[in-house]
Amino acid sequence: MKLLGVTRCMTCCFLCVASTATAQLSSVSVGGTIKASDINAIITALNDAAIPIGNLNLPASTPLTGNITKNGVPFLHNVGTFNTFLGCLAGNLAVSGTANTGVGDSSLIAVRACAICVAMASA
Repeated sequence: MKLLGVTRCMTCCFLCVASTATAQLSSVSVGGTIKASDINAIITALNDAAIPIGNLNLPASTPLTGNITKNGVPFLHNVGTFNTFLGCLAGNLAVSGTANTGVGDSSLIAVRACAICVAMASA
C-alpha cells in the first residue's frame, strides 16, 4: 500500500511492502492534521490489501522450510532442539546443539553441537 504525501509514517513503510493498494493523500507533515476523507481512503486501501490477521503458523524449521528469510538469507529460525536464531545468518541450518540463542547478524553462525550457548552480535 502506498500512502502518498505522508511524512515519517511508520505504518506506510510496512504497508508498502504488503500490498499494491493505494491511498492518495494530501500532504501532511509531522504534527499536522489529516482529513476524514484521507482516513477513509486509508481504511479502504487497507481493506483492499487483505492484510492477514492472526497468527503466522509456520512448520518446524528445517534447512528448506519454516524459516523467515530476507533476500534469501535466513533471518528467523529455530532449527534443532529448543534453539532460536534471529538476525541475518544468525545460527546456521545444520546446528545439532540444543537450547542455543543467537541474536544479531551472524551470531552463532559457526555453532554446530553447542548446548545452551547464547550470543548477541552485530555485523
